[in-house]
Amino acid sequence: SIRYPVVIEAASAVMVRVSQDDFVTDDNVQFDVPSIDSILDSIVIGNGIGIKEVTTFGAFPFCGYSWNHFVLESYCRRFSSKYRYACLTPNSQNAGAIIRKNSDLSYHDIMAEALARSNARLIEKDAFDYLITSGFLIRRRYSDMSALLQKAAALREGGD
Repeated sequence: SIRYPVVIEAASAVMVRVSQDDFVTDDNVQFDVPSIDSILDSIVIGNGIGIKEVTTFGAFPFCGYSWNHFVLESYCRRFSSKYRYACLTPNSQNAGAIIRKNSDLSYHDIMAEALARSNARLIEKDAFDYLITSGFLIRRRYSDMSALLQKAAALREGGD
């Protein structure tokens, strides 16, 4: 049997995703890497952000398709010189993070950093609300939530 995340991962490795169901070959898009990375420089806080924290695409230069979270994910996966895309599981709900390539933090640590800098109360319900809205998670399920909340609390207090 073929698992859907495997198909997404394979297609994303060689094509650009332009919508939930559509992928195009690289020659159909033209990314202005320095300009796009410069825009991301002004958006990405710390080591990374949830992909849905990018809420408007008006400043992004036309690339052949209208910008959306799928195009942004593809750009960060394969074209950016400064950013990478990461997620817990390949998905079609735009759940993932834009992370600086020079950061070696894990996905868990990026979520903790983002949660610490947010205004969310560090309780499970509010943390899930923030992580889903920001695009880090798809649903209210994360096996290390207790450790994540502890790490975010430590970061808020200025610790490690």
